[in-house]
Amino acid sequence: MSVFLVLLVCGLLGLGVMTLPGLFQAHSAMGGGHGAGHGMGHAHGHAGHPVSGPAHFIPAPRTVFAFVALFGAFGNVAEHWLRLPFWVAALAAVLPAYAVERLALRPLWGLALKFQGTPSSPLEHLIAEPAHAVTPFRNGKGLVAVTRDGRTVQLSAELVPAQHAEPVRVGDSLQIEDVEAGTERVTVSIR
Repeated sequence: MSVFLVLLVCGLLGLGVMTLPGLFQAHSAMGGGHGAGHGMGHAHGHAGHPVSGPAHFIPAPRTVFAFVALFGAFGNVAEHWLRLPFWVAALAAVLPAYAVERLALRPLWGLALKFQGTPSSPLEHLIAEPAHAVTPFRNGKGLVAVTRDGRTVQLSAELVPAQHAEPVRVGDSLQIEDVEAGTERVTVSIR
């Protein structure tokens, strides 16, 4: 078995293992979004802030695994297809591996991270925001639509006690007065 083939497999396995937390913890993007900017080739400290000093020069694991996989691939081609001796193939594989990682994979990785979902703001941020009735209110209860983080969402709503008997029709303007985040319910008043 070729050393280059082993490096190719190790690099690909490393990249694959790095994706596992994202696959099995997709729900974590809803709560914290930790690590959204990591792996771009720069060392980051807590909360994604750049690290200063010598640690800044330590490449991110994604960069290392990608380079190892590419080095193995280019080395394998040079050794087995071009029939170059091992050391010549190793030297010949460095530049294309670095170039492909730097000029192709890193920009693609950055582009992929732009499409990553952002965590929603806490429901409490909706207090004092306008809402519209989606259903007629019965016994002071109904559904409202509100804009949250640029998206329209629907929530269960109840009128404030002083307006509990007031009629609310579809499309009526309301204002969110209180939020019960645990049950995703809001208390609203008629505007």
